[in-house]
Amino acid sequence: MVEETINGVISTKLEERRHKNANFDKNTNLEDLGFDSLDVMEIIIESEGIEKRQIPSRKIHNIVTVGDLYKLFEDKEKKPHVYFEATEEQTRRYENDDFF
Repeated sequence: MVEETINGVISTKLEERRHKNANFDKNTNLEDLGFDSLDVMEIIIESEGIEKRQIPSRKIHNIVTVGDLYKLFEDKEKKPHVYFEATEEQTRRYENDDFF
């Protein structure tokens, strides 16, 4: 579950800073835990790796609370990307600049 992953990453970062007993929940402000914007990016990147997902950078803004991180990944779960393979004809047309 995404919340467990994010909580684990946050807990690890807090332990690295010797804040082992810091309690947090979804309403906790990340700045109150001592995290700056770079730390938040590291949390997101580590969580992406564990969850095997990629969050588009345009979605990463206004992350203030732990719950905002949960929501960022939950939104991604609800809206999966649709991938398709191009046919040989589509590939040939694209490569020859004859696509449009």
